[in-house]
Amino acid sequence: RDVLHMTLTSPSGFNLQPTHMLLLRCPNIKATLSKHAMLGFGNQYRTNDASAIAVFCADLEPSKRIDRIFAMERESGTRED
Repeated sequence: RDVLHMTLTSPSGFNLQPTHMLLLRCPNIKATLSKHAMLGFGNQYRTNDASAIAVFCADLEPSKRIDRIFAMERESGTRED
């Protein structure tokens, strides 16, 4: 829970939070991940055997979301232009 909380609330450049975390618990999804994520045999076994897997994703072009973020801030009253 601490890692998830820190991921969601950590500051980033321009506060765009371009990193997201997925917590995988479903055995079928973990099995699919282990087959397609270029893991060695030992890591495939660990992926399937783990109770949960954290997958970190990064938005490589967060600047494309700036207009949407500004619009949401205006709607919520936290931004005035």
